[in-house]
Amino acid sequence: MIKIPTRLHLSLFNAVLLFSIIFVLTQNIAFWVEFGRLMTFDSARSYLFTASVSLVLCSGLVIILSLLLWSRLTYPMLAVLLVLSTLFNYYSYHYQIYMDRDMLTNVIETNTLEVYDLISFKMLSWLIIGAVIPFLMLTRIKIKPAKWWQNGLQRLGLIMGAIIVVGGIALVFYKDYASFFRNHRQIVKLIMPSSYITSYVSYARKNYAQNMPYTTIGDDAFLDAKKNQKKTLFIMVVGETARKNNFSLNGYEKNTNSLLSQQENLVSFQNVVSCGTATAISVPCMFSQLTRDDFDKITAEHQDNALDIAQKAGYKILWRENDHGCKGVCIRLPTEDVADYAVKTGDSGSFYYDESLLENLDQYIDQQKNSDDNLMVVLHMNGSHGPTYYQRYPKQHKKFSPSCETSKIETCDGDTLANTYDNTIAYTDYVLNETIELLKQYSGDYDVAMLYVSDHGESLGESGFYLHGAPYAIAPKEQIEIPLIFWSNSEFMAQRNINLSCLNDRANNSQYSHDNIFHTLLGLLQVKTNVYQKDLNIFKEC
Repeated sequence: MIKIPTRLHLSLFNAVLLFSIIFVLTQNIAFWVEFGRLMTFDSARSYLFTASVSLVLCSGLVIILSLLLWSRLTYPMLAVLLVLSTLFNYYSYHYQIYMDRDMLTNVIETNTLEVYDLISFKMLSWLIIGAVIPFLMLTRIKIKPAKWWQNGLQRLGLIMGAIIVVGGIALVFYKDYASFFRNHRQIVKLIMPSSYITSYVSYARKNYAQNMPYTTIGDDAFLDAKKNQKKTLFIMVVGETARKNNFSLNGYEKNTNSLLSQQENLVSFQNVVSCGTATAISVPCMFSQLTRDDFDKITAEHQDNALDIAQKAGYKILWRENDHGCKGVCIRLPTEDVADYAVKTGDSGSFYYDESLLENLDQYIDQQKNSDDNLMVVLHMNGSHGPTYYQRYPKQHKKFSPSCETSKIETCDGDTLANTYDNTIAYTDYVLNETIELLKQYSGDYDVAMLYVSDHGESLGESGFYLHGAPYAIAPKEQIEIPLIFWSNSEFMAQRNINLSCLNDRANNSQYSHDNIFHTLLGLLQVKTNVYQKDLNIFKEC
């Protein structure tokens, strides 16, 4: 009777080759789908080029696995690689998410509640098929033990062989690779596991390998207010995942801004873009003196931002948080999280609605009325954060129906998904209007103003993109075009010589970005400092 072996015994050399082939075929689904969409199969060479891409991916995996698979760490490492590759494949395939350093930063800084929102039966099914079953199969392969020098020679042979294969392919198909991957750079971010490995190396190098000293800027800051001018009460609202095109103030066909549209002295800027496509980048960027072109998260964290400078100049500042973190911006400021003071309503689930940002805020302002302090309050909204848009607003604020009552937004038709997202914008309209009404109550004691700006936009299925976080170079306009709204009482404008007609004209015809926020804030707050650049102040011409 023939005994069938329960395990396949292979040398390290053959095992790495087999593992690499399996990974190329099973752990790069999103890459191959996108490659097939972008590739034009119109000649024999196009098919040969596709075959060469398979060999290049396999060669890359040979190098990675030769470096990572060591003795008892082999199967734990394979398990980690399979799980991570499957997860990133799932989100790339369903939501057009690309893995780079910024996206990894966003993943690492994502909180438990946001992770819970993303879990679904479909995702778990992918994990079972893409990670659990392949792992159980791979554990049936036993790598034959070898002496250390034999082990080393096998690894060296694998790495050198992979390099030779890639070099040979480059000689034959260099023009094809240069043309295809130059025109479709983003597809490299779909290759597993290299995309998240290289992203983590980049993340670690920037976040842990540097010992950067803290730099203070704006130490000369002072307030340049007019004599006999009232104190200033300024509220800045940082929006979350709000895209410009879904605001009726900006021409959207649905009336998502029924309340703000009735406010006098309100200006909505039509052409504004974000610094990034994820909160972890955009929020620190908008408050930093660094522009998008030279922005670096670590550098920004190690120097003062606009709020630090305003505080030096004499403003009393309060940051109120409803988006699970200010990304380092408020670390030197008094901060309140809604969970620490707000009363959660019955239908809000695990979230606090954004109106909680205003809860008892009047009591805080009343406590400061007898002081000489100018006040600034920053409200960081939960806004329109997906994929559970339907959880971002109370039921009584559900204005558009039918809505998409699931986190699996790709299963909803376009109109239903848009209705749900538009409900979040209509609710933002309500919260901003309530903020303005609160400010009006204090116009007798203060010059009052509100500035609202979102961190980034959101994709709702346009061109196959969902959510946000796409690499900026290929990000669709829905992810980078953002709302910027300003309101103030007439005294605030008069004291700063702001011409409303001029401002409306600029809002309709000029281009702005997060690069302008740092200097616009300092200008509106009447903070003078050598780091202030008037040319970047949105209000400079008016």
